[in-house]
Amino acid sequence: MGGVAAVCLTALVVAALAYLLVANGSRAYEDRLLAQIASRPRQLLARAARYTELGQLTARNGAVLRQTVALAKLGKLPLLHPGFANLTLAHRPLRVFTKVLSRRRGLLSVAVSDASARADLAALRRGVVIAMLAGTLLASVILVTITRRALAPLRETADVADRIVSTGDLAARVPEPSGDDEIASLTRSLNRMLGHLESSDAALRRLVADASHELRSPVTTLRGNLELLLDARLQGADREEALRDAHAEAERLAKLVEDLLTLARTDTVRGVDRVALTEFVQAAVAGTSATLAPVPASVAGAQVIGEPVALRALVRNLIENAERYGGGAEVTLAGDEGWLTLAVADHGPGVPEADRERIFGRFMRGAEAANLPGSGLGLAIVAATARAHGGTVTVGETAGGGATFSVRLPRAI
Repeated sequence: MGGVAAVCLTALVVAALAYLLVANGSRAYEDRLLAQIASRPRQLLARAARYTELGQLTARNGAVLRQTVALAKLGKLPLLHPGFANLTLAHRPLRVFTKVLSRRRGLLSVAVSDASARADLAALRRGVVIAMLAGTLLASVILVTITRRALAPLRETADVADRIVSTGDLAARVPEPSGDDEIASLTRSLNRMLGHLESSDAALRRLVADASHELRSPVTTLRGNLELLLDARLQGADREEALRDAHAEAERLAKLVEDLLTLARTDTVRGVDRVALTEFVQAAVAGTSATLAPVPASVAGAQVIGEPVALRALVRNLIENAERYGGGAEVTLAGDEGWLTLAVADHGPGVPEADRERIFGRFMRGAEAANLPGSGLGLAIVAATARAHGGTVTVGETAGGGATFSVRLPRAI
């Protein structure tokens, strides 16, 4: 409605301006004509001449000294002041121009009939009103049609949003219009957002399903041990074994919950701090069997933009993974002007090439790790943290046997 009102107002203003321009032009033409006629009084008032112009010579006292034949048929003009005036004579509208000829000769008044000009202007007004109404109607129809076509993608977007809310189906997408305008760009952005939400929702569902499966085992064991401990007949070594088993399961459960929380936090990591990666690596190596190779001078003070807690967990998980499966870890820190590379090598069984992508998934553990402690979330935390900081993580072979995990992070400028 606002667009239609704007079209109507614009048409009204344009029509009014057009009418005023034509009316002023017509009046200016009449005035020029009257001034031209008044510039030749001798020819106008010659006794032998019979002009169709309306002219009159009036004395200072108002007496009519001479008239043209055409004016005499209508009557006489009143005594007028010099300049232009409008009056009606014998029911005929006239435009009159009066000038002073001389004190002795009096005033000369010349006139033209204003009837035809007024009729033309009246016809023009009617035409302008009709054209304005027709133009407004046509413009309104065109505006509404164009607006509806332009906003059709937005209506489709609203329909998709309502369908997602009612059905929970994040696989729905908004039809993308052709072109490269703002609406097409918005549609593509919404589809990318829906794709991200769908993948996040799928990942969350997998996490919940995997977590429920992994939590079931320690909870069941812990519950069974507690039931045994409640039995007063359980004494001696059996009671101590049940206590130790319950404690181990509680520790396993606590570690699993901690890893799940750490993994969940990686989705909200926002790199805002300048972190000296060398300090984190040195702190993580201290108190472990891992060894840190000499850090090059060009990397010693290097920093990355990230979240300290998440980066500390990344380094710790890499070293713990190497110690658990490889019996030790050799840590190397290198880099160039754009990237820092943290490499953790072990001499364990290594990672088969077919599993080098899969092991970064949640709760993924190799066959050789079935009897080793761990939740299967450590490498998933490493991969998620690296991605959240704009980096990557890969795994390759260690010279002499084993696996080498390499994390590349963008260097702070």
